[in-house]
Amino acid sequence: MIRIIGAALLSTAAVASPAAALTITFDELSPGNKGRELAVDGFHFSLGGAPGFNEVDISFYINPLGHGYNADPEGLTVTQGRHGTAVTVTKIGGGAFDFVSIGLADSWNRGSAAGAELVYFRFNTAEGFSEEVVTIDGTPGLQTFTANRQGLLSFSFHTVWNRIQFDNVVIGDPVVPGTPGGVPEPATWAMLIAGFGLVGSAMRRRREAVSQAL
Repeated sequence: MIRIIGAALLSTAAVASPAAALTITFDELSPGNKGRELAVDGFHFSLGGAPGFNEVDISFYINPLGHGYNADPEGLTVTQGRHGTAVTVTKIGGGAFDFVSIGLADSWNRGSAAGAELVYFRFNTAEGFSEEVVTIDGTPGLQTFTANRQGLLSFSFHTVWNRIQFDNVVIGDPVVPGTPGGVPEPATWAMLIAGFGLVGSAMRRRREAVSQAL
C-alpha cells in the first residue's frame, strides 16, 4: 500500500505548468524607420551584414497597418532592412529560450512568383549551431514557418537578393533540466498535500501493527 501511494505521489509531484508561449507582434511600435536595433517584449532584434555583404544603409522598417506592403491585415510587420542583412534575435539580459515559429513574407507582399525567396536560418545553442533554409513562395500574406528549436542562446535569419518582412515571433522559455517545469496549480498542491497525508497515515498504521506484534 505504501509503495502504491508513493508512486502516485511522485507522479503528482511531476505535474507542473508548461512554459507559457509569448507571441511578439510588434504592434506597440510606431511605423517608420527604427535603425538597427529593436527591443520588444524582453527580446532584442539586431541587424548585421550577411556573409559577403556590406553593412550599409541598414534599418528595420515598421510597416503601417493597412499599407499595401504590410502582409498582416490586423497589425504591424517588420521589414528586414537591406537585402543580405541578417536579423539576430537574443533574450535581453541573456539566457536560453525556445523558438517556436515565425511569420514571413516578401517585403512587397506581391503575391507572385517574383516574390519567392530563400531564407537562411542559423540556430545557436551552448553546444553549437544548426542551420535550416525555408522558402517564401510569394503568395500574399504571412506564411508561418515552424522551428520548434529548444534551448537557443540566439537565432538569426537572412536572405540573399530580396528583403523580407516578419511578424508573430512565437517564443517559449525552456524548462531548466533538473527543475520542475513551473509552479504547481492549486489543484496539484491539494493532491500533493493529500498524498503526504495518506503516506503518513499508512506509516503510522504500519508502526502500530509492528508494535502490537511485539
